[in-house]
Amino acid sequence: MPSPLRRLLGWIAVGWLLSGAPLASAETGEAVLLRLGDRAYGEADYTTAGGRYQRVFDVNPKSAPALAGLGDVAARRGDNAEAESRYRVALEIDPGLSRAQLGLADLLHQSGDATAARAHLDAALATSPLDPRLHQRGWVWTGLAKGMAPTDTGLDTSPAAVRERARAHPYDSRVQIAQAKLAIAEGDEAGARAALETALLMADVIPRTAVEAARLLADLDGGAIRFVPVYVYADESVQAKPSWKFELRIAFGRASAVLRPLLDTIFVPVSIKTFTTAGVLDDLGAVHNAMLSAIPRQPLSGIIAGFTRRKSPRTRTAHRLGEARYFGRELVVRLNEKDLEGRTLAHEVLHLYGAMHLAPEIPSLMNPVSGDWVLDAYTVRILKLTASRRFGPGSFERNILSHVDNEALADALVAALRVNVHFRNVDVAGAHAEAERSKGVARFEMRQATTEDQVLAQVAELTAWVLMRADRPAQAVRMMENAGKLYGVRKKRGRAAMAQAEAWRAAYRSILVK
Repeated sequence: MPSPLRRLLGWIAVGWLLSGAPLASAETGEAVLLRLGDRAYGEADYTTAGGRYQRVFDVNPKSAPALAGLGDVAARRGDNAEAESRYRVALEIDPGLSRAQLGLADLLHQSGDATAARAHLDAALATSPLDPRLHQRGWVWTGLAKGMAPTDTGLDTSPAAVRERARAHPYDSRVQIAQAKLAIAEGDEAGARAALETALLMADVIPRTAVEAARLLADLDGGAIRFVPVYVYADESVQAKPSWKFELRIAFGRASAVLRPLLDTIFVPVSIKTFTTAGVLDDLGAVHNAMLSAIPRQPLSGIIAGFTRRKSPRTRTAHRLGEARYFGRELVVRLNEKDLEGRTLAHEVLHLYGAMHLAPEIPSLMNPVSGDWVLDAYTVRILKLTASRRFGPGSFERNILSHVDNEALADALVAALRVNVHFRNVDVAGAHAEAERSKGVARFEMRQATTEDQVLAQVAELTAWVLMRADRPAQAVRMMENAGKLYGVRKKRGRAAMAQAEAWRAAYRSILVK
């Protein structure tokens, strides 16, 4: 029987995230009541939740979700007999209903029937492999295998014993590595690959296993795959959910599945730690700074990723669900129940590789206001050049420019910027025309807001440095001046960009004159 995490990895690998989903039709009255019942249940208002589930059941006694909800409410009241009855009837109607499977599994586990409980949990995972709550329950029930430390001796390493440990402890990365070695010896490459990917997904529990799992998987792939360690940090709002660590592990599993075909990279969470945002503003910049202040020393290699569930502040940038340092190594994501596929995380990771925001008119994962998963030609061109970048502490020069074809990257960045600027200028012209119909301060504010663009300014600034490295000083000067204007020539970063452009102009004046 496949392990729970193998089901998860298999589900991701077949491209579920990229397949898209049909638009939801208008909710029926039953669906609305079920959703409101679930909301009340999530808020621990079990009386209200039970009333809403009961209303659905009274109209439709064959509603498996309503029966499962009533089972959950009964279990909360301590009426296990009624809860079990409700769950079993729900499963007779819909054997694949994971909520009923999990509820029944919990009751059986409480009664001491671990075998039956595990069977129902496995059934739930078979239909809902991306549900972090199910994996959390499996982890709590199975834990780490005993006697697996490097200094332990006398461990039974027979094939039967290895397989039994893998079945009993599916979330133990050491066990999965042992299973992978057995599969390699038996010529089962697919089985070895699945076990190693499972080990990497759980590497934060025993970090030393990440190196061995990555080495073995790289050997299977002929050394073509890169492994980027990720140091994950979560604030109090994320930790409120018991399954929060699995939610973050699964998020990076999804990101790897989506980006691996292009980047030949797997992102491995090697540690998951906490930080506090108490007393910090809700905007992502403040959360980002709070995360960095909790890190005493930067890791030698890897991405630093922070997560929060704090609600967006009411500002004109409130729609932002993520923030990443362009061509940097840090990102912050605001977890959102509407973004269950993890699109925001994949989007922010690509900023670290130089992918830039694109206009709403272009379908792309890099379009921040759409739900597209496709990658546009401009982004693909950039990522093919930057996939070899490094994630160490230090400069843009050290991590990016020393590892890429600067001439080709300059061309790719300029091409993408031209498209962005074209669409932006159309928008700006429209905004200015609207401003002409306004008066006084409103007109000034409209003109300033549509002239400055801090995100595009940062892209232009770094593109200028790439152009200079590619020995194209005239273009570099113009691009740096554009960055200064986009920052705002009266602002600190704008003044700095204009000063840099002037310094380059003076240094290369003889070349520019020619």
